[in-house]
Amino acid sequence: MKFYFLPMLVGLLFIIGPDIWIYLKIRNRLGNRYLRLIYWLPAVFFVLFFVGMRFFSNDLPDYKFMARITWILWLFALIYIPKVIYTIFDVAGRSVYGFLVSVRVLLLCWLFCLCMQPLSVALGYM
Repeated sequence: MKFYFLPMLVGLLFIIGPDIWIYLKIRNRLGNRYLRLIYWLPAVFFVLFFVGMRFFSNDLPDYKFMARITWILWLFALIYIPKVIYTIFDVAGRSVYGFLVSVRVLLLCWLFCLCMQPLSVALGYM
């Protein structure tokens, strides 16, 4: 079985991207240094697994070994699909929230200027 470079690259992005995003959000809550190291253990395992699959997948001996690899891939999907979904929605939510805040600030400035103009005319400033 040949394992091409592109699936390895996509797998590495699925591992590293969400893990970095989530780690940046929870690093202050992980006070213990060992908990921070334990957080990265699955990522290191799966990175080594994908790199090993890329370079050593030509010599797969039998069906049983391939079945074990399939179970490891299911474990990867079980761990990383929720992380990827969470990261996508979190990034999208932050960008939409930032856009709505900027639109709200512009609307409030426009409303303030609109309301203050008749007040300034009534007070004789214009």
